[in-house]
Amino acid sequence: PSLETATIKWIFEKQVYTLAVGAEGILYASTTEGLYSLNPENGQERWLSLASPDTTGIAIGADGTIYTISDRGLVAIDQLGNKLWEYSLFSHHRDLQPVASQGRIYVLARCSFPAGSVDFSLLSFTNSTGDLNKISLINKLEFIPAKK
Repeated sequence: PSLETATIKWIFEKQVYTLAVGAEGILYASTTEGLYSLNPENGQERWLSLASPDTTGIAIGADGTIYTISDRGLVAIDQLGNKLWEYSLFSHHRDLQPVASQGRIYVLARCSFPAGSVDFSLLSFTNSTGDLNKISLINKLEFIPAKK
């Protein structure tokens, strides 16, 4: 088999933090402006959701709902770009990534302390309502630098 030169089909001229692929190949790109939905064939913007500005994490539920982490917290967005619900998170959002699984959304929130210890909280939400079901505090983990 021979190698062929790749051809660029289109360019999305925004700074993208996270990219996710949904049903039918629809692309979701997180930017400082919000969450973009893009046509995978031509890169055309389907919509821009301002409900989740400065988005850094994306997960897609089985029903197609898009879950993002932004400066507002965890935000659920429908397939047309409308906000369904949001939950404020008290953690630096750049450290968070939502995970969608079996009708739930999970977020592992991390809080660092000057002494080098870290607290982790596992937050679990119901997909459809955004109700917080459980917060589990994982005991402080001590940061131990690797030996040289």
